Parts: sequence; C-alpha cells; structure tokens
Amino acid sequence: MLAAPGLFMGHTHWIHRYISFQIMSPDMILNKIRNDVDYYTYHKKRFDMILHMIDKEMTFVGEISILNIGVTGFDIVLFEKYRNLTTLDLHERYPEIEDKLNGKKHIVVNLNKLYDRDRWPIITDKFDVILFCEVIEHLTSAPEYVMDFLHGLLADNGTLILQTPNAVSITNRIKMMAGRNPFDRIRHSSSVTSHGHIHEYTKKELYDICKETNFSVTLYKCKNYFNKPKTWKFPINLLYKVYLSLTGLIPSFRDGHTLLLRRSTFQRRL
Repeated sequence: MLAAPGLFMGHTHWIHRYISFQIMSPDMILNKIRNDVDYYTYHKKRFDMILHMIDKEMTFVGEISILNIGVTGFDIVLFEKYRNLTTLDLHERYPEIEDKLNGKKHIVVNLNKLYDRDRWPIITDKFDVILFCEVIEHLTSAPEYVMDFLHGLLADNGTLILQTPNAVSITNRIKMMAGRNPFDRIRHSSSVTSHGHIHEYTKKELYDICKETNFSVTLYKCKNYFNKPKTWKFPINLLYKVYLSLTGLIPSFRDGHTLLLRRSTFQRRL
C-alpha cells in the first residue's frame, strides 16, 4: 500500500514539527539541533521533493522499506511517515536522533573505504527505496565503489534517489568569472566527520557514473531546491529575481541534480 495520499499535501507539517520539538532541547551535543534547524530551513524544498517522489513517482505494494544514507534529523521526518526505515552512516546515530527513532535499525559503514570489495559488510536486507542525497559530493574515494555497494542493497524493483549540488549552476559560473573558486576547500579540522564537498558533479558525470555501475536513470530533474534567506534587501533581492528568471529559462543553471535510478537489467559490474 502506498503512503496515505493526504500526507503529501501536508508533509511540510512534519518538518515544522521536527523543528519545534528539537528547539526545546538546547543541550544537544555540539549544538547539533540549532545547526539542524538551519539545515532544515535551507533544505526544506529538497526534502519536500523527496517526500513527493516517494509518494507520487513510485508504486509499491505493502509497506515500503527505506534506507537513508547520512544521518540527519530528516530521519525523524521519514520515520513519521514510513515506519520501515533503516539508516546508514560512518558513525552511530546522534543520541537525540536515536531517541526519536525508537531503536530503528542503523548500519555503520564508512563509504570512503568500500574500494576493497572483500571487506564489504554483509547486509542481507534489500530496500525498496535508497536515499543517497547530498552525500556523493562528500566522498573522498571514487563514487563508483559506493554505487556498486548500493546496487547490491536495492530490491529488484527498487528505486535509488540521488541528489547532489550542480557543479555548473549559474551561481558557481558567476563566482568563477569573478575570480573566486566556487568550491569549498577541504576542511582542516579533526572535529568534523565531513571534509566538505570534495567534488561536485555535472549531469554528464552523474550519468557516466550510473552507466558504469549498471543503474538506469528513469527520471532526471535539475531544480532550485535550496531556500534562500528571506532577509535579503535591495539590490540582492533584485539580483535573486534575475537569478530565478535565468534558471527558469535554462535548467542547467539551477542549484541541484535529482535522479531516480533503477538497477539495469544487464549483468552487474564485478
């Protein structure tokens, strides 16, 4: 059975609910919740898009199983709607998220160390939906290793949703023309588990990776799915309107890629 159709129309409620009860917990590790609230404000359109695609773009019979790569508070939003949820990250879940997920299954895997296939963890579960969103740009090893690994976790008729920033967005192009590097430096800190964006991708690069790892692209969208600050004033707000007009005309100028992937019918690469 698909998720209740009424849930999609009100799915922003789950994000507002998440933010509201998390703000009430100010003593979280490293101010994680305050950071997550900012993260959710920025990524809200993207999360709405994911929920819409699960509800509207896919057809499943029975309760769907979801694997979400990269632990954030979005796992709580997902769990409110889809109870058969598994999370995967290179570390254990943060205590505040673990508490809200009521002991839901979590897999610890360092995606940057999957280059040795003989040392891959044995995972027998298969998932109807794998969310590989805003992760691939953080990898410090070739993404083909990770895509091969996820290929084996996807159910035969399952769908992998891949999202990542667009390397050639209009914002990045303008920064480069102005003599600025549009991409982050690798973070020099031992206190973070992420070193920032190691590599951002073009549409062609993503298609090449999918072909190499035997995934078929069933849907591709390039969208402006990052929320911009509402406090911008003239002339920044005017420039932003110009930006929206340009990206409305030229999709390749937009913020981020979204791909729906299925396992290809031909033999998987070994």
